Amino acid sequence: MIENIENGMELAVVRNILNKLIDRVNEMEKISSSYDDLENRPAIDGVTLTSKTTMKDFKIPISSMENYEELQRQILEISSMTAESTATEAASKKLDGDFTTLQGREYELGVSMLVAIDTGKGEVFKATLGDLITYLKHEVLKLNDQYLRVIK
Repeated sequence: MIENIENGMELAVVRNILNKLIDRVNEMEKISSSYDDLENRPAIDGVTLTSKTTMKDFKIPISSMENYEELQRQILEISSMTAESTATEAASKKLDGDFTTLQGREYELGVSMLVAIDTGKGEVFKATLGDLITYLKHEVLKLNDQYLRVIK
């Protein structure tokens, strides 16, 4: 503890008190203010906490959580709802539901107009729009405003 300076003290005593104070200030300059320089920092599950520690450092397996199945269900539900609303929003911005207001267009059915055809069995093929129309003309018959598929 450093003594207080009082009136009437000898100069040597005052000098001694001031030198102790200066020594303490100089010691404080040597002390780091960085959390990373502290000794005996706390640790969680063997991971010492630093200024750069993140949740990834803890490697907590999500499957060990008590409510893992509920969390998984919620993630799937939220993902599904987000995908559906995103698709609905994107579709609503792309095309008006009233097709009668759309301008007509005739196409030259060239090789640059490609369509993707999904077989429903995990296979996807590409075809030109012209080839698809030709296929449909041969596979579908129109009889009295009703379409009939030709079964081979």
